[in-house]
Amino acid sequence: MNWFLIQEIGFYIFLALTIYYVFKKKYDNLMILYFYAMVFATCYKFAFTIWFPTKIVSMGMLVCILRSGTTRSSNVRRIAVRMTATFVIMLITSNLWGMTLSKEYAASFNSLSRMVNQSYTYISAFILLFYGRLLEPGFIKRLYPAYMLAIEICIVTAIIHFICLKAGIPFMPILRQNGTFNEGNEVVAQFGSSVVSRIYAFVGEPKNLGFLILPYVLISLMAYNNGFIRKNTRYHVGFLLAGTFALIQTYSSAALMNLAFAIPIVLLFFATKRTFLSNVLLVGIIIVGFSLVTIKLSGGVTSNDPNFIESFYGRTFGRAENELENDRGETLVFNAFKESDGLTPLIGWGVSQYTFHAPGQTIGNALIPLQSGLVLTLADFGACGILYLFFVGFTIWGLLWKSKQMRNYYSLSFAIAALSSFIGSLMFGMLTGCFFYLMLALYAYYDERDYNAQTQ
Repeated sequence: MNWFLIQEIGFYIFLALTIYYVFKKKYDNLMILYFYAMVFATCYKFAFTIWFPTKIVSMGMLVCILRSGTTRSSNVRRIAVRMTATFVIMLITSNLWGMTLSKEYAASFNSLSRMVNQSYTYISAFILLFYGRLLEPGFIKRLYPAYMLAIEICIVTAIIHFICLKAGIPFMPILRQNGTFNEGNEVVAQFGSSVVSRIYAFVGEPKNLGFLILPYVLISLMAYNNGFIRKNTRYHVGFLLAGTFALIQTYSSAALMNLAFAIPIVLLFFATKRTFLSNVLLVGIIIVGFSLVTIKLSGGVTSNDPNFIESFYGRTFGRAENELENDRGETLVFNAFKESDGLTPLIGWGVSQYTFHAPGQTIGNALIPLQSGLVLTLADFGACGILYLFFVGFTIWGLLWKSKQMRNYYSLSFAIAALSSFIGSLMFGMLTGCFFYLMLALYAYYDERDYNAQTQ
């Protein structure tokens, strides 16, 4: 089967739908298309940069924003302007400084194109903060089922991928921009003394699948606990378990570590009479038990393994510790950054310029992406970037407590998703990874608050 042809057809479908929805001003449909752009991220195309479907849809969102004079949801707009203006100043300052610096490494690569490409990636994420003001009030409640359905379709494809692996049936391989794909259509990982197969569905990479499903699992957990939206309990619980199963089957150390950090925080906001400690113990026992059964199904735990906890730790925190000790790219970049001078410690090397200032960031004709959002932010924006991370983190945390006090469970659920994505971004992504969920949480909160104020 010509998977590359299918990939290209999928890309042009997203492009055509984006153009149609922009032309027809179907703003709701464009938001729903963004949901599915995350699910079918493998339908990308390379043209100067990698055009993932989300980039195409966000470009359409930018066009809609520029064409519209709508000023609804002024509270959200104020927060969005504050966050965006601060970031743009930081980005311009860092890039201008970066252009003045001499480049010691990776001379065969174009530093300016790297700067432009990554700067667009940053800016396109900020577009999402403004897009909600084009939609009618209450769009979060209206589009919530569409978001859940999109991720549930992703979970179904992930389960199909798992079944294909067990049955020996070929599944779509991971397609790379140089025209290659993973041999045998299989990706494996070490878990304990076993080698296990990993699933990635149509998202492109196991880690990306894990980070896409995790917010759904947390949102679904909050929805089930607080008893809103879902009327069919069996359906809800079924997909909650299936999503957790798929998340574990990615064997992504990044996603599993994020889950370990996110669950205790989520339990702080549970509406329950049980204490926080009892919540942690109960959910912890359920997750460990379910994880053990899930991993046994894939042959991830054998009689030679000391125990499940040690195997899990070795795959997640233990693996991260070993990689840091073995001069992983993030360590090399951080050590090089510590030796920098001038304005670099304050404002960074410029966006995506670490490749040219730290050794070992290329393999042949390929660039090695940083897998730590904290180090990437430090390299791109220096100490100012770290301060900005605190700014974003406090914004999300404040929204969480406000939503809990107001008992706005839509806002609370998406703020939980934003917080988990923020934690994941710090560890393994880039700082804008949480902005999609932050936008949804902000509009869910302020729309509801403004509506209540008008009706009183």
